Amino acid sequence: MILNRSVDRVLAWVTLAAAAYTAATLVRYYLSPGAPRFPVESAFFIFVGVGVLGVLLRGSQPGDPERGAADPERVGLHPAERVGLPLVPLVGAMVAVALAVYAPALQIGLLSDDFVIARWAERLELVHLGDTGFVRPGVPLFWGMLQRLPGDFAITAHAANIVLHGVNAALVSTLAGRLGLRRTEAFAAAALFVLFAGLSEAIAWLAGVQDVLMTTFVLAAVALATADEPRIAGAVAASAAALAVKETAIVIPVLSALIMWGRDGLRVSRRKQIALVALAAVSAIYVAARAATGLPSSFLDVADWRYFVKQLLANAFATAGAPWTVDWGRTHAWFALMRAVSIVALVGAAFFRWRRGDATFRAAAACAAWVLAGVLPVFSLFYVGPQLEGARYVYLPAAGFTILLALLMGLAANRLAIRVRPAAIGLMTAVLTVPFLTAITSDLRRWERAAAVRGEILERAGDQAQRWGCTTFTPEGAADSVSGAYVFRHGLAEALLGRSDDRSVPCRVALTGGELRVERER
Repeated sequence: MILNRSVDRVLAWVTLAAAAYTAATLVRYYLSPGAPRFPVESAFFIFVGVGVLGVLLRGSQPGDPERGAADPERVGLHPAERVGLPLVPLVGAMVAVALAVYAPALQIGLLSDDFVIARWAERLELVHLGDTGFVRPGVPLFWGMLQRLPGDFAITAHAANIVLHGVNAALVSTLAGRLGLRRTEAFAAAALFVLFAGLSEAIAWLAGVQDVLMTTFVLAAVALATADEPRIAGAVAASAAALAVKETAIVIPVLSALIMWGRDGLRVSRRKQIALVALAAVSAIYVAARAATGLPSSFLDVADWRYFVKQLLANAFATAGAPWTVDWGRTHAWFALMRAVSIVALVGAAFFRWRRGDATFRAAAACAAWVLAGVLPVFSLFYVGPQLEGARYVYLPAAGFTILLALLMGLAANRLAIRVRPAAIGLMTAVLTVPFLTAITSDLRRWERAAAVRGEILERAGDQAQRWGCTTFTPEGAADSVSGAYVFRHGLAEALLGRSDDRSVPCRVALTGGELRVERER
């Protein structure tokens, strides 16, 4: 017993030393201009590797019950600690928060791909395999319904995106409850998601609805499949709808299995097993249909598996942990450092406490695996640029990451008196969200500037384009994008001419230094 205690103590202190080293590396990275990122990645790999190894080597003490997310001692002790939140009021609250934060997006209008998708929606053209290489009828159908509502379509579509984001935050809270998180922790997960910095590309850019709407159906399918009494028919229908929106939804069976394993381990009820088989069948049918029509069944092209695993881990968690533009990170280095060190402290405290038999360790592993599973189907496309280009791919992984943060905050608050735990979790949630509202505001300004450029181009270039008879366009300079916010990378023909015909008269549209040029390509 003495030897075991000594080993436990050594393992715990080694983990804390790794956490301290990681924190020091983060300080150097954020406060030293030009510092490389790879030392931070290496420090995190060492920290997490040492922590996980320490947990696996620290078995339960003799006579200790399994502790964790599903343990009765985590529920029923205080009204604020109970598991489960009423869904309808929570949806209302999260939608209100989303509207308050993203209200400026309502006036952005259509940009880039939006014009193309809106044209498809008008004609109810649902399949565009030749133009895009994808089969995604869900969004044109959804926009077709929105276009039939009274009022300005662009405002309606932006409002729908924001409302869906609030709904998704509520569904994240539901899944947190499925993992056994207490009420305050589940609410914290919803708040962390709805205020997650770096999701503006998916929310403020209308074409990002592909990720937002897909995630709505994914979360609904997983929630229905992992309920105490699974709603199998509803889960199957939601899964099929998600696949009609975007291919990433192929991971629904994996995500459902992760939630079940994170809560109950391998002790899954027969009804839930049937739900998993049904969801797997939907994904299998989808893959078979793609193969039968000659569509690629995978976006993965892996030549070096070791490099692939390293990049998957580093890019997925780095983006989720620091979801802001490079410019914002430089000007708010202390805020960025505070968030990074706070996350390291939460993870380090959990590693210090966890033992191999703790269910919260298993639940945390399930959340971490969710992040990776959400990235995996689009890994070959997964690149988040310095101005958050491509950050829409982080939308689904962010759900698992925010549940993980809420779980870690709950563990940190466990040492406190029951009545002060909700306040402590609320404070930690505020620390990880409130300072980063300026990052969301900064992102929205990028899209507002893009909208201003779009208006200038449409106002000044229409007559020139008609004179040249242009039907296809190559955008250059600000006509392509503004600080990572897309203007007319696609859709310029639909926006300028309001039509697309069989003629092909290629032109270039350039906006540089305030000068607009429309020239016929030679």
